[in-house]
Amino acid sequence: MAGPAGVATGANGGAAPAKSGSGSSLRGTAPDGHAAGDSQATPAYQPKPTYPAFARRLGHEGRVVIRIQVLSSGAVAAASIERSSGYAVLDEAALASIKRWRFRPAQRAGQPVDATLNVPITFKLQEQG
Repeated sequence: MAGPAGVATGANGGAAPAKSGSGSSLRGTAPDGHAAGDSQATPAYQPKPTYPAFARRLGHEGRVVIRIQVLSSGAVAAASIERSSGYAVLDEAALASIKRWRFRPAQRAGQPVDATLNVPITFKLQEQG
């Protein structure tokens, strides 16, 4: 009988812009409310985090939300824990993975710009049978 296998999943394209100050654009807006030529940063390369063996043995599961700053080049400039999973080992594994991600940069008026996003990472054990 096999034990639980760990699965750590990234945002799967579900990175969300961090809440920030209000901005409005009364002209040239797309149906989603962004100005024409604007887009959010989206993951282009997102290696899955390694599920720490220690956490797997102890049955630790959780969801970490990482706040990241994405440069106009698509590189991750900074990453921090926005919401902890409750387990430092899972939080650290998520942070290490996110720092290796690459993004299609956000755009404003068709030009790449820096952006801040919140990215959820879920660590879930699954029974193998």
